[in-house]
Amino acid sequence: MAKAAPQKIVRIIGLNQGGGARIHCRQLNDYIEETGRQTVTFIPPSPFSDPLTKTKNANSIYIERLRLSEIFIYLVRHRSTISYVHVHLKNAVILFSWMAILFRLPLIVTVHQEIVSGSLRSSLSNRVYTFFLRRATSVISISNYIKVQLNAIGVNSTMIWNASEDVLPQTRKREPNDHRTLVIGVVGELTARKGVEDLCELTKLVPPECTFAVYGVGPLSSILSGVRGVELRGYESDRSVIYSSIDVLLMLSHGEPFGRVLTEAMANSLPVIARHSGGAIEVVDREWTFNTLGECAELVSKLRCRRARSEVGASNREKFTSLFSLDVFYRRLKEFGI
Repeated sequence: MAKAAPQKIVRIIGLNQGGGARIHCRQLNDYIEETGRQTVTFIPPSPFSDPLTKTKNANSIYIERLRLSEIFIYLVRHRSTISYVHVHLKNAVILFSWMAILFRLPLIVTVHQEIVSGSLRSSLSNRVYTFFLRRATSVISISNYIKVQLNAIGVNSTMIWNASEDVLPQTRKREPNDHRTLVIGVVGELTARKGVEDLCELTKLVPPECTFAVYGVGPLSSILSGVRGVELRGYESDRSVIYSSIDVLLMLSHGEPFGRVLTEAMANSLPVIARHSGGAIEVVDREWTFNTLGECAELVSKLRCRRARSEVGASNREKFTSLFSLDVFYRRLKEFGI
């Protein structure tokens, strides 16, 4: 009797450079691999060194390109052994979802981004995006913030928060006391949406003992060059290097869908400060969120005390373990049926 062909999951990821969606999908693939199934992931190459897609495991195959013809032919040839197609990020949903629908394959879409309409072009693309979201077999939102936006356009979704690895950093390179420099980490793309322009103003409001360690690259990096108290450290793929070098994590983003760097810092027992906006309000305790830069500066000042940092960091660690760990994430995936 012939052995049944293994069931494959095809994953298609849109452009995300070195961002959170790549980490999210690698975590999904790790979970599926543990269940003995195979994933074939089509993903654009990262402009940075990306260990996430360099695996040689037979059950997790990464194809670092997004070509319509190649993916179409793959689905044609393997459709009898494909369990479902899972698409991530808006551009991939628009370009590739129709293939799953054409071949009558179950289609799962994970929404990582805000549903917004701005220019005529974005409005038209949102209509196409919404069309495919409404025809997907299942939709996953990464926060309640995104779930509410999906509800507003008539798309039902299951909310599953992102997860972060439970890996403590290397031995801390420094542990300042109350009278030494406080290192505040800012991690992410250097764009307007990430609040980079606000950082220039914030440096004028915090005590001179504060240093902002900025990890990331982007079009607004030039405006931070030469700003007092700002150190541009570039892109760093090793998260342990980041979290062993800072004392506080600050997220200035406007309308961040979730904020993975927040839970990464919480996993490492660090205090986090975030704008009271988007998905961050689901992650960060209200007392450590701000609406104005003046409020942000006040929160920074409170964390100059090492004891305060230790207490807040310990509380964050507990919250991470109960809500944002991989164990919790995998349990929710199992409940969902992935």
